[in-house]
Amino acid sequence: MNGVNSKNIAQIITDKVLAELKKDPGKWIKSWSDANRPVNLVTGREYTGCNWLWLAMMQGHDGNDSNEWCTYNQAKELTGLDYPIKKGSKGQPVILYKPQKIKKLVNGELKEQSFPIMRVFQVFNRNTIIDLPPKVIPEEEENKLEKVEVFVNKHKINLKNGFDHACFIPKVDEIHMPNISSFKSTEDYYATLLHEMTHWTGHEKRLDRKLRNAYGDEAYAFEELVAELGAAMMCNHLNIEGKLQHTEYIASWLKVLQNDEKAVLRASAQAQKAFDYIIGDNNGQKTTDMANAPA
Repeated sequence: MNGVNSKNIAQIITDKVLAELKKDPGKWIKSWSDANRPVNLVTGREYTGCNWLWLAMMQGHDGNDSNEWCTYNQAKELTGLDYPIKKGSKGQPVILYKPQKIKKLVNGELKEQSFPIMRVFQVFNRNTIIDLPPKVIPEEEENKLEKVEVFVNKHKINLKNGFDHACFIPKVDEIHMPNISSFKSTEDYYATLLHEMTHWTGHEKRLDRKLRNAYGDEAYAFEELVAELGAAMMCNHLNIEGKLQHTEYIASWLKVLQNDEKAVLRASAQAQKAFDYIIGDNNGQKTTDMANAPA
């Protein structure tokens, strides 16, 4: 993807998401059960936010069959080769925010301030690197649904089953769910619950995403996009199938994305914060920036 820079990366990601939504609305968030969360091949750090979204979408395309990625220089160090990438292979863009420090006059006093600068790096899939041995794939984890149940139950969520539809009600801080028997599979139940748990993180007592929005407006659609991405991240983390649960919101998502090319960056960043909040045992301390990827 030559020519990708900080000025057009948001549009590139947005265009890809829009294309996937229009092509196959029910499957734009693919089944994450066959893919591990994208990580850096050298450092083992997980890609977050929009980098997670982009690299997860790219997995399985153009020979990018591994969940491990690294920069060109990292590939050179790994292989000892001056040209470590297989001929014809393409890199994928990831975003890194680096602090930029400036000195500014404030009330007559010179103070140092820091603000983030977006930079774009190219990373390459493990399978495009010359002379790397195949990755050893661990055996599939047994009793993964038991792991999911333990994961859900460790959080102090006011969860009530037996309702006609799934929703989070901020006013009473409750998640309402149909019974598991109402779903096609147990994984469908948990994928939907994880969507509602993402909403739950937005309550004013937690991440405070201002959830009291009118049904059908763009802020409401944006929050639903955050919840769908957050659920997909958690399905990916827990190795369960994560399908699009709320197809009725697709038209409003398209409107939001078409009106604001950076909406997908903001939504994936908010979804990452929700993911980190839940994975971090509700302390909110595990949150990382949108792009820790290249390091």
